[in-house]
Amino acid sequence: MPVPADGNCTHTLAHLDPYQRGETPPCDASKPQTCQVGDLSGKYGHVTQDPFRAEYVDPYSSLEEGTPGFFGNRSIVFHFADKKRITCANFAKVEACSH
Repeated sequence: MPVPADGNCTHTLAHLDPYQRGETPPCDASKPQTCQVGDLSGKYGHVTQDPFRAEYVDPYSSLEEGTPGFFGNRSIVFHFADKKRITCANFAKVEACSH
């Protein structure tokens, strides 16, 4: 779900989970296919420093509309291990600029 206009991160709901994997058992980072599509820290690890930079190729997420893993027009949420949300922002698909 996108972040609502009031900025309340709790209203974005849970991880993107188009295959109904659910929360249990915990995902296995050594087998990212066992994780919810939207569980990026489960698949790739936690933010470990500030500033933090990382790049991933995620074969389970998609930029293609209509596919189960499409995350355009949704949100990204950062949270502590206890699930308390720290911050969130929307992904917005924009059309490519042709110059």
